[in-house]
Amino acid sequence: MRLRPVIMTVCLVLMGATVQAEPLRLSVSVKPWLAEWKTSSSDGTFQSRLGAMVGPAGILRYGRFFAGATYLRGSFPVPLSSATNASSVDADTTRIDTDFTAGYYLTPYLGLIGGYKYVDFTLTVPTRPGLSGAVYSGSVYHMRITGPFGGVLGSYPLGRTGFALYGTFTYSVLTRTSRFQQGATTVEGTAPSRGPSAEIGLAYRVPRKPITFTEGYKFQRFEDTNAQASDTFQGLLLSATYTF
Repeated sequence: MRLRPVIMTVCLVLMGATVQAEPLRLSVSVKPWLAEWKTSSSDGTFQSRLGAMVGPAGILRYGRFFAGATYLRGSFPVPLSSATNASSVDADTTRIDTDFTAGYYLTPYLGLIGGYKYVDFTLTVPTRPGLSGAVYSGSVYHMRITGPFGGVLGSYPLGRTGFALYGTFTYSVLTRTSRFQQGATTVEGTAPSRGPSAEIGLAYRVPRKPITFTEGYKFQRFEDTNAQASDTFQGLLLSATYTF
């Protein structure tokens, strides 16, 4: 009977040591993405000017496991001259990029990552007489790309400077849903979409502070070869992170 309380005490001590050794950590970030966007489909090809998406991100980490989410939203001026020679006006666009992620670090500097991606954008063509070609006056083009992704991530500290190189590469298997509307006319379609996403950059950890800054370049391209449709998004991605 005396052995039971001893075993319980040992288990409690081991559990306490594990909790102390592997604390649950929460990191929150603000991320601006300065990028250019190009989308092509049977309805035309649109090339944006430089725009920005901004939003929060959060990551929970316990030991080698982590899970998180990122939400970015922004607007991009898309000159309709990129799709037709008959216009000098811009289309109004709104884009949302959301990632839900989870992963496991194989070593302190190399890990596996997977998750679910959600991309949504709406391109609204203003009502203008004389618009022709691949765009139509007063039309609305909406696209949604969703599905899973997987890949690897890693980092390499540059001595004791506080700086580190980092990189992420993933491949997504997605479904692309599109809808074109003009007046009473609606055309909808659904197709598979595939493609890579990669980010590489430099991180800096502030000495004796739980604050990290990153600056990197991110590229993603999703393509539907059957419908000759693609979505390409690339540019400078910044972040400021605080870890509790």
